Amino acid sequence: MNRLLRGFVLTLLIVSSLLTSALVFGQGGGVPSNQGVVTKTDGDLGIYAEPNIGSEVLGTAPNGAVVDIFGIDGLWAEVSYEGVSGYALASDLVIGPAHVNLQGVAATQSDIALRTGQDIQADVVATVPSGGLVGIMQIDGVWALVYDGDHVGWTFANQLEISEPTSDLTDLVQSQAVAVSSDDSAVAVRAEPNISAESVGVLENGAAAAVVATSDNGLFSYVVAEGVSGWAFTSSLEITPRGRAHATVAAGPANLREEGSKDSAQVTLLEFGTPLLLLSRNEAGDWLYVRVQSEVYLGGELTSGFEGWISASLVDAGEFDLTTLPLFE
Repeated sequence: MNRLLRGFVLTLLIVSSLLTSALVFGQGGGVPSNQGVVTKTDGDLGIYAEPNIGSEVLGTAPNGAVVDIFGIDGLWAEVSYEGVSGYALASDLVIGPAHVNLQGVAATQSDIALRTGQDIQADVVATVPSGGLVGIMQIDGVWALVYDGDHVGWTFANQLEISEPTSDLTDLVQSQAVAVSSDDSAVAVRAEPNISAESVGVLENGAAAAVVATSDNGLFSYVVAEGVSGWAFTSSLEITPRGRAHATVAAGPANLREEGSKDSAQVTLLEFGTPLLLLSRNEAGDWLYVRVQSEVYLGGELTSGFEGWISASLVDAGEFDLTTLPLFE
């Protein structure tokens, strides 16, 4: 089931990024700045060694394929597809902003702020601790729109260590949802969690979406679906929780162990307040398998994202029902 959900979420995230934008050509290599869907119906997209149709064809991409884009200049886009990098005609691509399926790690000594807009004076909706993992929904110049599993906001892209997606990224997605309406009407999706905010689209009744964050008052949820992303009334969504939650160490220092037993070997000590992602539990429910979401010294080196077992009595998960966690396999 987890594999199916991961595929579902990544598909939604990729499709939802297909809007129009432009960027500077010639970034080359590294992390792609955009994605594009091939719309060439009279054959495969050619990937050329140079921005010239007379140059060597290094590879092709079929109609409907998603390619990574590193830059655009006039007629040409610098692209990569299944390990082949080169140049393709931009007119054969539907191009959208980068990427909802990238991940980033806070790469500063202190917390990074998530803001309501692309403005240093905009309100802070949340902070991400140094070493914390975020999902990247869009990159717009120096700004990145990200989610941390609880909040969505803008932060400076240069504060993130950006990398390709992995299955770990979907652990930040809280739930799956289906739009529901008593009168079969569409569900409005808004730019901000506010009834007066601008409408950015709709979810048709019965449409599927991924939920990546919930507003502090619980009235709105941030959804990602085919062709639209934004805030919708939580009451207009039939949400299926993923059975995972964020939590913190409630008493420290606490032992993180290799197995769910007090006799198991210690992995490291976790300080009070260390952020955790709850992944699963043992059958009795007294031990939790978690991922540490901040940097901790492990083997003398700062490390983040590692996993282990912790006693449930040492974890503060708020109102989350620990019995909904899947059993460890």
